[in-house]
Amino acid sequence: MEYWIRRGDAEYSFDAPEEALIYEAIPRLQAAEDLQDKLSKVRTFIEEAIILVDFMYPLEPYVTVLKNFDTEDSTIFLTSWRLGDERKELKIIQELKNKLSNATILPSFQMKNLSVLQKCTEEAKKLIYVYPMTPLTELIKPGLDNILLKVFLGLEIVVDKTSPNLQYIGIAQSPGRELIDLYYDKAGCHSVYNVELKDQFDCLIISPGGSPYDDNLYHSLQSLFGTYSAVKKGGTIILTAECIEGIGSKEFTRLLGLRKKNVSESDLKNTNLSFEYAFLDFLERVRKYARIYLVSPIPRSIIQPFLDIKVFDTLQEAVQQAIRLHSRSLSVCIVPYGHFTRLTVGKEASLEAQQT
Repeated sequence: MEYWIRRGDAEYSFDAPEEALIYEAIPRLQAAEDLQDKLSKVRTFIEEAIILVDFMYPLEPYVTVLKNFDTEDSTIFLTSWRLGDERKELKIIQELKNKLSNATILPSFQMKNLSVLQKCTEEAKKLIYVYPMTPLTELIKPGLDNILLKVFLGLEIVVDKTSPNLQYIGIAQSPGRELIDLYYDKAGCHSVYNVELKDQFDCLIISPGGSPYDDNLYHSLQSLFGTYSAVKKGGTIILTAECIEGIGSKEFTRLLGLRKKNVSESDLKNTNLSFEYAFLDFLERVRKYARIYLVSPIPRSIIQPFLDIKVFDTLQEAVQQAIRLHSRSLSVCIVPYGHFTRLTVGKEASLEAQQT
């Protein structure tokens, strides 16, 4: 039987044996019935507020929400750090800024400067942190509790001096660039991304969701976080991604190089307590739990010096390898929107619970 999945701006097919068990995991991604009421509530937050925006694709949901803050009574600071490419992040943030009249770009390196932060927050009576509620948020939730590890920890220290009101607004968005829901509290992944499964699978076939979510390897690999627990221990994860920008993150590449050189874990951790480090640590645990295949035109010479991930030219080749490992009656879960999907099989299916 023939199945299709997106990579970049196109869709690619693969054939699976008739005896294979195939399931497609698609979250409901439906807009909340009370979304307009929640958007109206946003307007009650704006008086003398500073809004710190943690941007993540797509652009349109942020514009919908931030237009409610775009007044002379508030100051909007735009930042982005999840793509791992500062030049690209600044370009995207500039697009968002151009749609607002009262917004300032705050690059990630400035977010670590306490003097800059103090100047930004000294007049604030209220601080609002706007962030995406996609599955990846669960990975950095410990950092969110401290306002995103070192990046926003300095801001929290400054804020405490004047004790303004600290509030959160979580944004749930779809890969189709639509705002789905808002959540006014600290939280992790929004339930709209959940897909409940009865059992784990021999093989996962994951697409981050096509471009722009698979433009580089660093961004593409992030789609594993919400999906890995659905594969059996010793199973196979096939990630299909275009990776037209290569690895994508200088810091992630640097940490990969240090780990490849067998730099001690303590020294590696001390080099930069960052999201890239937290993600690399997660990725290493997944690689010990299940094999990862990458289907991408990215040159093997770019990937293999850093990651022990086998690269295939076509999706069919990767699927055939999985069939050889697990038999023609293997179970396969297809995930077409990896960045916007969290697969849950129960506590027993979590990576941590099954590691020995």
